[in-house]
Amino acid sequence: MSDVTTALAILVTSQEEVDKINGIRADHDRAYSRWMPHINFLFPFVPVEEFDEYQKKLQEALSGFGSFDLVLDQVGHFKQRKAATFNLQPSDDSKLQELFNAVRAAIPEVQPKHPEFHPHLTIGQFKKFQIAEKETELAQWLGDGVKVRIDGVYMINRSKEDRDVPFSVNRMISLN
Repeated sequence: MSDVTTALAILVTSQEEVDKINGIRADHDRAYSRWMPHINFLFPFVPVEEFDEYQKKLQEALSGFGSFDLVLDQVGHFKQRKAATFNLQPSDDSKLQELFNAVRAAIPEVQPKHPEFHPHLTIGQFKKFQIAEKETELAQWLGDGVKVRIDGVYMINRSKEDRDVPFSVNRMISLN
C-alpha cells in the first residue's frame, strides 16, 4: 500500500545550495512550501508506520554504497496540460541510477510511480509560451550547476490531516 504523505528521496543538504535553489523555487514552484529541494526515488512511499521495517531493509542494502557528488548542471522541463514544469537534472546520472537500482533491489515490493527513473529537482512551473525564454534565463542562473553531496537517502513525511504542513525528514539511510 502506498501513501502520498511519504516519500523516499535524495535531499539537498548544503545550506548554500538549498538557498540558491529555493531562491528560484520561492517565486515559481507551487509546491515550494510543502517540499524541500529533493529528487524523489519513490513517491508515494509506504505508510509512516512501516518506516522502521523499511529503514532496516534499506540500511542493510545501502550501507557501504558510499557517498558521491551529483552535479545538477542541466535545466529541463516537461509539459503538462497548461504549463511546463522546469527542473534541474544531472548530465551524468549513472551513480544515481545505480543507487536507485540498489533501492529497488532492496524493496522490490514498493513499486515506483513510473517505469523508468528520470532524476530531476523541480524548480518551478511556467506557461507553455514562456518555455524558450525560461530555458535561457534558468540556464544563466544555473551557470556551471549545483553540486550536491549524496551521503544518504531520506524517508520523509508530512501530516495526513493538514496538507499545509510541509514534508520533514523522518529517517536517514546512510550510504557509508
